[in-house]
Amino acid sequence: AIAFDFTGATNFPHDGRSCTADDSMTKLSPWLAHGCLSARLLFSELRRYERERHKTDSTARLLHELYFRDFVRFSALMKGSKIFKLEGLYGKHPPGGWLQDKDHMFTPWKTGHTGFPFLDAAMRELHATGHCSHAGREVAGWFLVCDLGLDWRLGAEWFESVLIGYEPASNWFNWAFTCVPRATGGNTIQEEASPYGPPRSRLQTLEVIYWAAQSDPDSTYIKKWVPELAGFSSALAREPWRAGGHAGTVAERDRRAPAEEHPPPVAKERGRIGWARRTFSAGGAAVGIWWSCAQGQARRPETEAPRKALATNAKERDSKVDPEDGNEYTLMQLQSRYRNRYSQKEIEHYWKDSCLPNLVKVDPEDGREYTLTEMVSKYHKKFSRQDVTNYFEQNCKASVNAQSHTEATTDNITDWWPRGYPLPLVAPASFFSIEDIAEHSRRNQRRVSEKSARSRIARVGSAETVLKKAVLKKEQDGTLPSAGYPEGNALKKPGKRWGR
Repeated sequence: AIAFDFTGATNFPHDGRSCTADDSMTKLSPWLAHGCLSARLLFSELRRYERERHKTDSTARLLHELYFRDFVRFSALMKGSKIFKLEGLYGKHPPGGWLQDKDHMFTPWKTGHTGFPFLDAAMRELHATGHCSHAGREVAGWFLVCDLGLDWRLGAEWFESVLIGYEPASNWFNWAFTCVPRATGGNTIQEEASPYGPPRSRLQTLEVIYWAAQSDPDSTYIKKWVPELAGFSSALAREPWRAGGHAGTVAERDRRAPAEEHPPPVAKERGRIGWARRTFSAGGAAVGIWWSCAQGQARRPETEAPRKALATNAKERDSKVDPEDGNEYTLMQLQSRYRNRYSQKEIEHYWKDSCLPNLVKVDPEDGREYTLTEMVSKYHKKFSRQDVTNYFEQNCKASVNAQSHTEATTDNITDWWPRGYPLPLVAPASFFSIEDIAEHSRRNQRRVSEKSARSRIARVGSAETVLKKAVLKKEQDGTLPSAGYPEGNALKKPGKRWGR
């Protein structure tokens, strides 16, 4: 199974591989960590398997993991006690310092009750089994330091207490090398996805939603460990904040961020995730935020973003729909989007003359209220944007209720939120087109699964053919082994203990 199914760590969440699938991990870490299995023996056996049988992507990835294991151990030896210190390997702290409020934030994190399904599934699996994929641990670590702003050593100590494969270098060095720099800087690779906003303003860890769509597009893993979401569709189980029917508010682009990039095609997965890391925290037309779904906004007065967002939501009827992409924007958001392409005056004229009013209408298909953006999001897989726009203008009737759809959704959130599952600790965010990532991953995983099945059948058939030829040759030579011994003449050989 390892030769065909092993996925590797988070360097390989693409190409149809999933770290949440059955048999995708070796789970040999406890045996390696406690000295029950020699890494050299495992390495030599893998090499022998590749020589005598065949080399696969999975065997190559397992060898890569052994190399990275040595890198971590020797790097930890070189860095010494730095891997245990608050400032980490690079001597840096986040701008606002580290927070310590365990009750409100750390306890939900470690028990898997953050309101973000993929993260919660990983933490619940860890608590129940002592095992968690590398992807799950990284997502949990980034969320702790970037979105909750908590002292990273709390997370490292929790992993130390529950991982059955705990090993000091692997745990503490990975936290200091991979997770901490996302919030503090120092590691160029991680700085690409560094948060622009302060902790607890809104979700800024991209992988919470992106790796969920890549690794678990059908939500099989999520529904296994988060049974509160078992009755939801795969898309809503990954992002339950979409269940209320609201498409989300466009995230205002941060002024410090460079101009918005055009997203690469979904099929170019490496380029796409690079774009996603540079875009998600910075905001823009591709990112939506569900402010009304966050819990405890009132108890976090230190964060300005939620208060600003609530004010924006209250004025949502003042926003308009950009006919360029069908999304809703305020004038400020539109200026941020087009600031490097048009002058301020041109954008204001475009807003006044070309952008469509943000109307709320009733879809006769289900009798529910939608804005044009929400209608496009609902029907984007079945119809073109122009067809949906025409349907919205000609067939949908204006809502009798003068209140915005956002306010109605906020008031009735308990009516549609999954029972027994907590609201998110911070305002959830996602890409409007995240389902395209899930569908692409779904197709790739199906392709890889079919290829693996064909390879298994071919290998078994080849092995049977070789065995039959060997038996036939021995029968012809008269050297066919007798039952129970390597060779037929073994009992007659002098000096053998069993021959006396």
